[in-house]
Amino acid sequence: MADPPGRRPELPPVRPSVTCRPLRAAAAARLGCASVPVVLGAADSVLGALGLGVRQPGQVAYIAGTSTVILGITDKLVLDPDHRFLVTPLAEPGRWGVEMDLLATGSAITWLARLLGDNLTGAGLIELAARTDPSHAPVLLPYLSPGEQGALWDPLLRGAVVGLDFSHGREHLARALVNGIVLESRRCLTVLDQTGLFSGVIEVAGGSAVAPSFRADLADATGRLVSMPCDADTYYSARGAALIAALAVEGEWPDDAFPAAGDTVEPDSSRAELWDELWAAHESARQRLQHARLGGNVTDRDLTRRDERQARHIRPGHQIV
Repeated sequence: MADPPGRRPELPPVRPSVTCRPLRAAAAARLGCASVPVVLGAADSVLGALGLGVRQPGQVAYIAGTSTVILGITDKLVLDPDHRFLVTPLAEPGRWGVEMDLLATGSAITWLARLLGDNLTGAGLIELAARTDPSHAPVLLPYLSPGEQGALWDPLLRGAVVGLDFSHGREHLARALVNGIVLESRRCLTVLDQTGLFSGVIEVAGGSAVAPSFRADLADATGRLVSMPCDADTYYSARGAALIAALAVEGEWPDDAFPAAGDTVEPDSSRAELWDELWAAHESARQRLQHARLGGNVTDRDLTRRDERQARHIRPGHQIV
């Protein structure tokens, strides 16, 4: 039934992630089990960060999979006038996630590996890219879903390869895709830098992030330490779900709930200029294609304030000039 005129619809209350109720007797009977506790839980991105042990303000989780979640933890509500990120309530009270999700990362790697043939796997593509100079690759804009969330929020973006010629081989296309993913990650981490709340290590897990070469590229491109836990083969969202269930039922975290620190990669300052140049080419290609999409009837002044600010960045964490 429709609400009477003038009456505002009532939404159900928002419950904490650890909200717990017993399974109804009728449902338990159908399932042939006891009346076990049923816990509300949280989104997979939130659970992944929790399972990775990223739960303190200032920490950043980078969870690579079919898509990639980049989530910074804060103890206060942060809003962005340019609407570049989600604000996600976390599993623990008084915590918020500043979240950006790159839509096509692991899926793009799998797609290109299949396209290049010769039984190339996603891991093989990352290895192929690692043996190729990033500056010799064309620009690949990885908006293959199509569209992109990340920090762009543009459903009309499409993937593109710019600067391709006869000198390029399959290794250059592999390298171009890795460059594109790393540079879009840099864009998101730059947005986190702008809030002034996230300056620490990037805690990574899953997918492409397992490869040492990818973590080195991410560190060099962002100027940040990149750390991976020692149990890198864990499904962190599943671990996070189990931890929330344990907290809801037992009232405390289990012993050894969170992973121990593993390998940490430091940024190589000698490669900073290389990644600045790659960023400039990447952003120039994106803006030129956006200009063409809009019919070529706009000038650089007509680009959104968001794009102008991002285009002027030299490096994440550095002053805007």
